[in-house]
Amino acid sequence: MKTKSSSPLFFLKNNKAISNILAVVLLILITLVIGGLFFIFGRTMFSSLSATRDFEILNADLLLDSSGNPTLQITIKNTGNSKIAIQTVAVINPAGGTLVSLTWASPPTLDVGQSVGKVFVKDDFGTNPPSFTAGQKVIVKVTATSDSNTIEKITQVVVQGWFMIPSLPFIFFNKKAISRLLSEFLLIIISLSIVSLAGLFLNAYSKSLNYNPRIEIIDARAISWAGGTLIKVNVANVGNVKLTLINVKSTHPNIGDIFSGSIPLEPSQSKEVEKYLSSQSFPIGTKLTIIASASTPDGKTIQVIKNVEVMPWEKIKE
Repeated sequence: MKTKSSSPLFFLKNNKAISNILAVVLLILITLVIGGLFFIFGRTMFSSLSATRDFEILNADLLLDSSGNPTLQITIKNTGNSKIAIQTVAVINPAGGTLVSLTWASPPTLDVGQSVGKVFVKDDFGTNPPSFTAGQKVIVKVTATSDSNTIEKITQVVVQGWFMIPSLPFIFFNKKAISRLLSEFLLIIISLSIVSLAGLFLNAYSKSLNYNPRIEIIDARAISWAGGTLIKVNVANVGNVKLTLINVKSTHPNIGDIFSGSIPLEPSQSKEVEKYLSSQSFPIGTKLTIIASASTPDGKTIQVIKNVEVMPWEKIKE
């Protein structure tokens, strides 16, 4: 039996196979081209970013003491993404000419985001320092280096006399140890103050919600028969604070006080008091007004009133 072998030109004759192979090859080429472009672009962009060398003069103050001797206070921050080394600080007259060039002994190297402060005193200005006057405007120029590159920054400064207050930001930001200690101390004080105020507010608020002194006459009866009248009053503490029952009385002049004294009542607790009038009978249906009084923990007196109708003894027995 003869076997039909595939011709070497099969792939060339088969259009579908050729289109699939070309598509794969073109896809690989396009991917390589795009990847190469992204690599070149990214390397260029990264190299440009990594080469950022910059710093900022955060603060500069030129102060004069009572004798007119100058003191320069300056704070510098590395705002780039490469290390920099501070070299010199110069004070320049805006009209032209350098008044004095100050050398930074042991030039500091600043890492990314790091700040440094320096105070140049009278001796740093040389044996014959230039004369400054209060209110005079000068330019302070700082020179730094980074990877053999020189960077310069300038800022305008107004000379302050000895009677002027030094810049407070310099005092706090130049002395890192003091600044950190003070900031932590202030943070603790502020936190404690906030917690204390919140505690006082919540305490007062909870007390206002929970403080509800209230009493109620849950039952009152006036029972009359030929032998006299019996009055019973049941008073309950329906609030949420401890109370003291101090008085239960009737407004009728022939009855007066039903109870007078001191009975502690916890929340939900009740107490029944009574008074028997052996020689006093009231007509059936007579309405009596009963007033119960209690004192609160803060010394106030609360009252509740209830009307009761005199009933015959026979009706109570039913």
